[in-house]
This record gives sequence, structure tokens and C-alpha cells, in this order.
Amino acid sequence: MIFLERLRFAVTTLLALWTPLALQADDFNFVTKSKVLIHSKVELSAVQKRGFRKFARGGDFFGAFFIDPGGDAFTFMTDLHNVKDAILVSEQGCRLYIKLYGGKECALYATIEAISKSEFPGSTESISKSLAQFGKKNVYRYNRLRSGFIAISATRSGVWAISEIKKSEAAAIKEANRLCRELVQRNRQENGKYASLLSELGLYRCTPSFSFSAVTD
Repeated sequence: MIFLERLRFAVTTLLALWTPLALQADDFNFVTKSKVLIHSKVELSAVQKRGFRKFARGGDFFGAFFIDPGGDAFTFMTDLHNVKDAILVSEQGCRLYIKLYGGKECALYATIEAISKSEFPGSTESISKSLAQFGKKNVYRYNRLRSGFIAISATRSGVWAISEIKKSEAAAIKEANRLCRELVQRNRQENGKYASLLSELGLYRCTPSFSFSAVTD
């Protein structure tokens, strides 16, 4: 049985938005409630049921729960940018377990999704629960107190970093990338063979994903 709850420092956001925006607090829409969707009629083993309760109770969208239908193995990943990435990363964990310890197959059992989309203004991409919570607690304050630029750099595997407020967009992006790479290095050391697998798939690549200008009132 393998239990891969999430990569530390989790969230992925690949928003591909390069033009900095002058934002006010009311421009943001952050949702932090989620729902669990079941995709299989397979009866879980007692071990899998315990894992699923923890997965569902966490409620960190976006997430995916994989099982070996013929055994006790399960893996799950939560708090990613979208369902597609959560499924991909969790499935890789399941496949790695079967390769190392044996098993028959990996099957998607459930996903966690947001009840509605959280997003930055000017983007149509969703964001994870942790980034939504971060925005709810901090972005408003940034906009109200200081001027400058903030940037986010993230990987599809769930690592993200946000810069301090900088005088230029380029400086903010540079710092966000540096912080993201530092977290990736720490994450890879903590996750061993699983991290190597994700790295081979390009899921540990830090990408400048969003930048905006904070404005004073």
C-alpha cells in the first residue's frame, strides 16, 4: 500500500498570462469549497476505505484517488491546479507502486473538484485551494498597501512560489522562478523515486504563470 497525499508546497497554476494587470481587491474571485465525485463502482478494501476517508475529508481541490481494484494499494494527490494534473500525478504514483511492490492495475476511483471556479482576473484558468486561500488572505492586502509587481511560478506537479512585491515585472518573475526552483529541489529530495518519475515527465519544470501589478488606494 502506498500513500501519496500531496507534494509538499503544493499547487500548480499555469495561467499563461504575461501582461501585468492593475488590480483592486474586488477584482478577485476565490472559492475554497469542494465536492467529491465517485468514478467507479468497485468495492474498496478496508485499507482503501481508510485512505479514501482521509482523501475526501481533506477537501483540497483539485485531487484524484487511484486504487488497485484487486488489492489494497491506493494513491492520491490533492491541491493541484486542475483535475487533469491531479489525475496524471496520482496515477504516476500508483504505477510506481505497482512497479516496485506488485499489483495488477491502476484505476481512478474519485476526484475532488471546486464547487465553482476560482480565478485571477483576466484569466480563464482555475486555481487550487491553497492558492485561492493564499489570495484570499494576502492579495487584497498587497493591493491596498503598496505598489509594484508580484509574480507566481509553478510546476504541474504541485510546487509553487510567489515573489515579494518588486519594482519591475521582470524582477518579480525572476524571484518567483528562483523560489520555485528551490522548493522543487527540496521536494525532489523528499520524494525520491516518485520525484524522479515526475521530473522525467517534465512535471517539475517551473514556469512563470501569472504576474500582476499591485496598486495603492
